[in-house]
Amino acid sequence: YKYGFEVTVSFIYGFEEESEEDFVKTLQLIESLYCHNISKVQLHKFMPLPSTEETLKVSDKLHKDLSDIDISIYQSSRFNDKVQNIIFKNKEIHSCFFSFDSFIRTKYKRMDILITCLSLSFKQFAISCKYIISKYGLIKIYEMTKDILEKCYQDIQSLSLTQAYKNTATNELLIKLYIKMAHNFSKMDEDDNIKEIIRYETDLYDFTFSNKTSEIREYNVDIYNSVKVRQMITEKLDVPQKIQFIRRKSKISILKI
Repeated sequence: YKYGFEVTVSFIYGFEEESEEDFVKTLQLIESLYCHNISKVQLHKFMPLPSTEETLKVSDKLHKDLSDIDISIYQSSRFNDKVQNIIFKNKEIHSCFFSFDSFIRTKYKRMDILITCLSLSFKQFAISCKYIISKYGLIKIYEMTKDILEKCYQDIQSLSLTQAYKNTATNELLIKLYIKMAHNFSKMDEDDNIKEIIRYETDLYDFTFSNKTSEIREYNVDIYNSVKVRQMITEKLDVPQKIQFIRRKSKISILKI
């Protein structure tokens, strides 16, 4: 990353023998990556692939659980009864569609959705992302957002067949999840600066996907320098700072007025 390489870091969690201590160390590494601007982070729940050593360890524990299949291979709108019957009558062939119980898989069932949400949102919401992660940590974020993570998972599952094959539909749900999550954290945070940062990042996101060529917004914190260093600057301004969003072809610039 230091020498300009694009870095994607991918983790697997939910192995049978994985302890909470193991998983906490994984999450601490992920937190460190985000805080160093490495945002292409993936977290996948362990998938029991047929005839592999790890699957043999849990083969007698595998059971059907439609709520615990990775969204990368399963979405309810894509699987009719006929397909499901083929899958669930042939466990040896289709073991990746089965699950098993473990402490980590149960307690952190939707942690993969949270990491997907953060990684997808990081480009547009880097400042608030890093602030929230460094202040609260991924475990606390997860515990405080379990309900909306579950709702997002259900919404993804309920997409129509046409929508399900469009990444934009899923991405939009995940971005909306992040915005809701960020605003919830800003309400409980004593630092008013984070509210302004989230407002700025949401304004920029809305402008990015609008047809506008220019827009002026006003903030009470030093947004311009926060953007330059990609982290929150806590200096409050006596005079509100005006920022102009400008679109030139496909590029968006941010100017301080």
